[in-house]
Formats: sequence, C-alpha cells, structure tokens
Amino acid sequence: MNSIILKNTNLITMKDDKLLEHVDVLIEDGKIIKIEANLNIEDVNVIDCSNKYIMPGLFDMHVHLESSDMINLFIANGVTAVRNMWGFKKTLEWKEEINEGKKIGPDIYTTGPLIDGKTIFEGTKVVTTPEEAKKSVLQTIEDGYDYVKTYPNIPKEAFVKLMETAKKYGIKVVGHGSRTVSTDELIGLGYFSLEHSGMLPQNEEEVLKIAKSGMWFTPTQVVLWGLYKYVIKGHDVTSIDNYEYVNNIDKNTWKEFINTYKDSEVMKKFNVEEKIKLAKVFIENSEKILLGTDCKNVGVIAGFSLHDELEYLVKDLGLSPYDALKTGTVNASKSLEIFDKNGTIEEGKNANLLILDENPLIDITNTKKINAVIKKGNYYNREKLDELLENVKNIDINNLEIVK
Repeated sequence: MNSIILKNTNLITMKDDKLLEHVDVLIEDGKIIKIEANLNIEDVNVIDCSNKYIMPGLFDMHVHLESSDMINLFIANGVTAVRNMWGFKKTLEWKEEINEGKKIGPDIYTTGPLIDGKTIFEGTKVVTTPEEAKKSVLQTIEDGYDYVKTYPNIPKEAFVKLMETAKKYGIKVVGHGSRTVSTDELIGLGYFSLEHSGMLPQNEEEVLKIAKSGMWFTPTQVVLWGLYKYVIKGHDVTSIDNYEYVNNIDKNTWKEFINTYKDSEVMKKFNVEEKIKLAKVFIENSEKILLGTDCKNVGVIAGFSLHDELEYLVKDLGLSPYDALKTGTVNASKSLEIFDKNGTIEEGKNANLLILDENPLIDITNTKKINAVIKKGNYYNREKLDELLENVKNIDINNLEIVK
C-alpha cells in the first residue's frame, strides 16, 4: 500500500474560501483517506508540511498538446489535468500511458480533430454538408475522443446536423461557436463550451444571452496579451520568463507567426480592451468560467502560462483569488463531470494536489511558489520538479515526440 501523511498543513479545500489550518492528510493508493489534526499511523511516510498551503491540482482547460516536452512542464507547474483541444492518435496513446502509470503527466481529456467548413489549419476535418457533419461526429466518437471541437465556418445546415448528432449520441461540442447560426440558435442547439474572449459575440446583449444560458466559457486572456505584446507591439518574445523551456521547433514557429501577422489587417483591428470588456459581461453574469491558456500560441508556455492566466483573471476580469482558483479546480471538474472525485480536497477524492510555500488566497501569484506536486498519490518534491524542468531544457529535439 502506497501511503503518506502530509503533516500539519494548511488546506485550501476549495469547498469554500476558508483556510483549514494545522491538519494532517492521509493519502493511500492515490486517494485522500482522512483529514484531521494529529494523525498518528505507523509505517507511513510522513511529510512535514508546516507553513505550507495545499490546494487541488490545477486543470488547464484549453491546451494544444503537440509535443512530449509539454507533459513534464504541466506536472512541474502543478497542472494535474488538461483538456486538449485538437486530438490525434498520439494524444490518445499518451492519455492511456499516463492513466496506466507508464508516463508521468497530467490526466488528458481531449477533443477529436478540428472540424470546420474550410481549411484554416492543415489537417482540419472539413465538412460542408449535413451528411459529412454527421459522419465527423460519429468518427470522433468511434475513435475514442471525449469532445467534438468546431471552428465557426461550418455551413448552417451542416452545423445543425452536427449538433443534433452530437446530442443524440451523447458527446459535447466545444470550440469557437458558429458564424452561421444566431446566438439564440447556438444556445438552443446546446453548444457546451465557448473558447476565448476573442470569440464572444461583439455586443454585450449577445454575450449576456450566452452567460445566462449556462454555456461554459474559457477566456484564455494570456493568449490575448501574447498577441498584443509580441505581435502588435513587437516586444521581444525571447525575453519572456521561462523562454529557456521553449523547444526550437516552437521558437521558429513563433518567429514565423510574428513575421507573418505583425502588419496584418487582423492585428490592426485587434482591440484587447474591447475583448476584456465583453469577457467581463460574461463573468459578471455567470459562474461557468474555465481556466485555460491556449498554449502553445506565441508567448504561451505550457504549465507556466496557467499561473499567468490566473493573474489575468484577477487583474483583467476582476475575479477574487478564490474565484480565479475555482475556474481551474471546482469548475473544471464540474465541466468534465468528474467532480465526484476531483476539484476539492475531501476524503474519498483523488490525491492530485499542489503544495505551495505561500497562500494564493491572499495573492494569486503565490500559485507559482510550488514546493511539491502530488499526482494520484505520487509525491514530486521540488528536486524532482526541477529535474523535470531540466529534462525539458536539455531535450534533444530529435527525441521530441510530436503528435501530428
């Protein structure tokens, strides 16, 4: 039996915004078994957590898991689960390997391949007819993915068929919404999760409809600011914190993207403040907010960027530190329908935990002060986390696994 006691710790249970002080946590076989003061059990590994703060592991609910180095970066940053937004066969292989304990990494929930009405990105599944739309949903289910991911250019009849098929077969649709149906139709068809502040409708009344409908929303503020700083304003992307963990393939991709779009009409029309204003309308009228980053976009590094996103949720969108943390713990678990086992620190739930040196309820940036991470009961101390980071920094690009 794999058992540990976290001794004399301060728990951020996420059941409420109160701190549960000076308690012990017994973990056995990846589960939280008991929470109480002064636990004394023989033959158990005891870890002194005095003056530490323990919260549930974080979920990044919008990632593009494109290369194997990202897996280490997530765990090293306390990200114990991700929702991947463009799935490939390799994604499913990694998911299985992590579930079986063969690979260190976050739990993976993933959409199938991107579905759209035209090819914006290479590899897009293009559907233009109801028959193609139905087939794309059934194929996504058959291949074993968790969600259908759409872009907004699917013709109306095809999009309606896609949504009807997804509902019939019990798979949820997430992504960029639709430009071919109205907001009311999108809501009525049951679109589950809208991604990015930049994909909200361009007027407050329509945003308010979506907020009140119960649809989930992932702002991904960090990617907005990445585009603004490094593409529009021309700041040096190589100067960002933790740039040393960006592999050479991504460095070149970022450089090419910046050169391609820095003078484009799209970027000239890009208004960060307007997008923040619209996101605030949603957030002031709904609690269904998810924490996500859209890594690997320009300036958005796996793992590290999730802590930046938490800071943006507080600074940009006005959330309290507790409510910001909810987006990547409680809300994420509820959205994924796994809240019975995740999202809060309670007896019987999974031991996916983040151990911090300072209290993030006082200052949200304290989520960066990571002392250790526990994933399904496996304890990774600071030395082990640094080892994971060092492995990424020194990775041989020829040994990097790419999903595509």
